[in-house]
Amino acid sequence: MYTNLDEQALMADDQLVTSETILDELNTLRSLVPEVETLSRKYTNLNRLQEALFTIAELSGRNLELDLFYKGLHKIVANLLYAENFYIGLKSQNSNLRIAYLADRYDDGKHVNVSSERLEKSMTGYLIQHQEPVLADREQFKSLVESGAIIQMGSAPEFLLGAPMISQKECIGVVVVQSYDPEKGYDTQDMQVLEFVAHHLAQSIERAHYRDSLEKRVSQRTHELTQSNIELHKEIQERQRSEQLQRALFHISEMAHEAVHMDEFYQALHDVVSHLTQATNMYVALLDSDSGELCFPYRVDEIDSKPAPRLLGKGLTEYIMSRGTPMLLSNSEIKDLENSGKVEKLGTRSESWLGAPLIGDEGIIGAIVLQSYSKDFHYKKRDLELVTFVSRHLTSTLMRKQAREGLEEQVRARTHELEQEISERRRIERKLKHDASHDSLTGLPNRTIFLERLGEAFTRARRYRQSDFAVLFLDLDRFKLVNDSLGHMSGDELLKKTSSRIRRCLRGRDLIARLGGDEFAILLEPMRSEEDAVRLAQRISASFDQPFFVEGERIFTGTSIGIALGSERYQEPEEMLRDADSAMYRAKAEGRRRFVLFDASMHEEATRALKLENELRVAIDRNQFEVFYQPILASGTRKPMAVEALVRWQHPTDGLVFPGSFIDLATEIGFVREIDWYVLNQACYQLAEWRQSHSELSDLSVTVNLSSEHFSQTELPEQISNILEVTGLPASALRIEITEHALLSDEPQVHTVLNELNGLGIQLMMDDFGTGYSSLGYLHRFPITGLKIDRSFVTNMLNQSEHQAIVRTVKALAENLGLSLVAEGIEDEDTMVLLEQMECEFLQGFHISRPTNKDTILEWLLAHTQ
Repeated sequence: MYTNLDEQALMADDQLVTSETILDELNTLRSLVPEVETLSRKYTNLNRLQEALFTIAELSGRNLELDLFYKGLHKIVANLLYAENFYIGLKSQNSNLRIAYLADRYDDGKHVNVSSERLEKSMTGYLIQHQEPVLADREQFKSLVESGAIIQMGSAPEFLLGAPMISQKECIGVVVVQSYDPEKGYDTQDMQVLEFVAHHLAQSIERAHYRDSLEKRVSQRTHELTQSNIELHKEIQERQRSEQLQRALFHISEMAHEAVHMDEFYQALHDVVSHLTQATNMYVALLDSDSGELCFPYRVDEIDSKPAPRLLGKGLTEYIMSRGTPMLLSNSEIKDLENSGKVEKLGTRSESWLGAPLIGDEGIIGAIVLQSYSKDFHYKKRDLELVTFVSRHLTSTLMRKQAREGLEEQVRARTHELEQEISERRRIERKLKHDASHDSLTGLPNRTIFLERLGEAFTRARRYRQSDFAVLFLDLDRFKLVNDSLGHMSGDELLKKTSSRIRRCLRGRDLIARLGGDEFAILLEPMRSEEDAVRLAQRISASFDQPFFVEGERIFTGTSIGIALGSERYQEPEEMLRDADSAMYRAKAEGRRRFVLFDASMHEEATRALKLENELRVAIDRNQFEVFYQPILASGTRKPMAVEALVRWQHPTDGLVFPGSFIDLATEIGFVREIDWYVLNQACYQLAEWRQSHSELSDLSVTVNLSSEHFSQTELPEQISNILEVTGLPASALRIEITEHALLSDEPQVHTVLNELNGLGIQLMMDDFGTGYSSLGYLHRFPITGLKIDRSFVTNMLNQSEHQAIVRTVKALAENLGLSLVAEGIEDEDTMVLLEQMECEFLQGFHISRPTNKDTILEWLLAHTQ
């Protein structure tokens, strides 16, 4: 019995202990609920933050306009905390502040255009200055305003939360939310969230602004290129018109010498003018100096017949002759002149009348007139310029015709040659225009992209210590023939088809670029061995065995290919491309339609060129140049009248080096002007000394060659004037030889420089006359005072009659234009005698004396002035 009672008591105690334990555990769990809820909220907030960051990143990559981008950022922040009232303030690179985005219940749009100075004093400036987040209620905000820490802009908030946006330790702006509702405030957790988001917003905003800035720069550059193309088009149109006028001049000159009778000449002149403007009705009037009558040697008219010669009266022709200026008159203007009594009506009144007087050396000798009876056509100002141009050259032709009858055959030959030169110049100008345009033709990468990719290949090769790439340089064979025979449109089409065919020979990862003209380059990467490059060259060459079909024509062409293999010896991508180019030229030299691998021998050639460049730089630094002089004699007396200053290089190991071996390189690397200045200074000093020390040389002058780069420099006349002033040499004793290349640009500053040099009294000689594209055209556009006949004509005078005829033509041209003339290249006595018989003014050449140093030439000059 006792035992049962004890067992029951023990069971009751066990039940009591179990209940108490459960109760304790429940209490423990209840105490953990707040902590779990806190952790849950933190986890939820972290998820929201992570989602916001993903959304910010996605928004940054959508390439939106800035307004849409900012609205997207606003929406993201609003998902994290109360942000009905939200703005973003930014600091520019020059530290100016602006409101980039503002959304506000009360002040939306009011403060977007606030000045930077006011923003610096506001909460925006406060946040940027302190670079710490701010959490303020209404009283704290009011305290900041009253203490002068900030100024209030807009409505005062109940709560304000702001955070600076920091990027790379630099504050670029602020993001601010504020509440006007007392029930909607912010706490420290919101501040941490906004601060965290602001950090990531800074990076996104910077990227968005950079992208927007880049797009604006691209747009601006596109606009600039468009404007450049427009200007280029205008320039081309002006050049084309100038060429038309130039051709008219040559036609007129040619006709003056070919026509047997003046009637033929006038008819041919009419044809030329008709090609330039409407010239259905045209006449030429000439004043007969013996009878005093106005004659009409040529007239073509739809209505009126050719008038008889008449004494000077009050006709329109006499009116412009008396005024001495070209005129463009309408029907009403002619009627007004008739009503005023200034002119009399003679014949049918035209709807549009265009006339220019023929002004000779001794006065007005006549007029040339175009007129239109149609109300549908009226002449314009440019037609007036045309007739003025034609009238000048018509006058010149009429006055020179009798004096130049003996040179008719020679001038015809020269005119034909000039036409060929103009044709060649036009071809070159077309090519330059094509080369200067952006390569939208083939759609291939350009030189810049190719060199960038090649540079990346260099980087990979250095990193992995292997050179598994190659460059192929391609040039089409006989491409010029296609251009010249079928035209540039066909040439362009051939280039497009060529690029497509080459691309089909490449692997997907290989790069092809058009470098310009008919030159292409291929980057082959990676490759297993040089055999890959060889096989590619073979594939490309084989693909050219099939004809191209262009404009219905079958065209066969080939390509010469130079190959340069990747090597550690290359430091820059340009070096490898240069070697591939050299190998391509070797392929062309060996017969075209083949490929050549760049090898050690070609490398040695390139090394020699680089060595010469380095030595030339040293020569300029160490003044290793010396001026030699060659005498120029007066024809007949054979007395020295001038010397030409010529540069020589006293090489420390190679001895005396002639300019033909280094001038082109000096021009290429930009040192030719320094050499020119050295020669000019030395020549002026030397001649001044000779003239002062030797009375028999007091009239001696010196000729100096200046490269074309000088004549676009507006300070050139002042610099030369300073040299003359320092040396005491009179300007009349200095002759400057100009090549046609210096005049090709025909730029305004070239005109200005030459006119100023001429104004100083310096003589300007055109060197190598007769070999350029339009030498004759320069004689009336530039203040040229003398000509130097190219040595190629003088040297072969005795053996080639056409060269002798050209020399006679140039001599007559110089005489008629009042220009001095030097014949260069005399190598024997017979040539010298012939030139003296032709009364060529000055003589120069090896037969007289080779160029020598200053001491030797002085002895020669003194010996030949006795």
